[in-house]
Amino acid sequence: MAVITDEYMRQMQAQARTYSLVLLKRAAGYHDPDAGAIIWEHGRRNHSLRADGVLGIVCPIADDSEWAGIGIFGAPPGETARIMDGDPAIQADILSYEVHPVQGFPGDSLPPGPQASGQPHRSLSGAAAREVIHSRGWALFASSLQRSDAPGADVVAEAIRVTVQQLGTDGCTGRMAQEFGDHPEAAAERMRWVRSLLI
Repeated sequence: MAVITDEYMRQMQAQARTYSLVLLKRAAGYHDPDAGAIIWEHGRRNHSLRADGVLGIVCPIADDSEWAGIGIFGAPPGETARIMDGDPAIQADILSYEVHPVQGFPGDSLPPGPQASGQPHRSLSGAAAREVIHSRGWALFASSLQRSDAPGADVVAEAIRVTVQQLGTDGCTGRMAQEFGDHPEAAAERMRWVRSLLI
């Protein structure tokens, strides 16, 4: 570990500023048939807020707890609450939120994620890296894999790889949105099955 002096600590404390931490929680409508399509628009809005420099860091929570994600905003808590009140997933009671003031250091960012052994290093922007992570669920939804196949982890990974290669991320999300529009109950059931495979 790096050696940190008292002088360095004082310098960093002087640079700290206040941010707003948003804690997202799964709400009553999280498992509704149309929730997947609304969550997709929630994600689109987050990307827009990131592009505008309002939302500095966004992290969906990948476990099966009641928590859905966190975000760090550069705006004060009151303004951040107004921003969150305009979120389609909040308005549809699919997600709820809390806002807390936190201290942080300007310029901080997420470290690069782990890469598979033997894989060549590829430099991805934060947005591209998150797109890859989110696309796994949409790709599995759009794949030809069925519950009756009782797939193991290797089969799931291959189905994701093949589907992304064939359809691309936009094709996967487009197919998912179409299914939620044409067959909402069946699409919701498939999404629940997809989530169970990715937990």
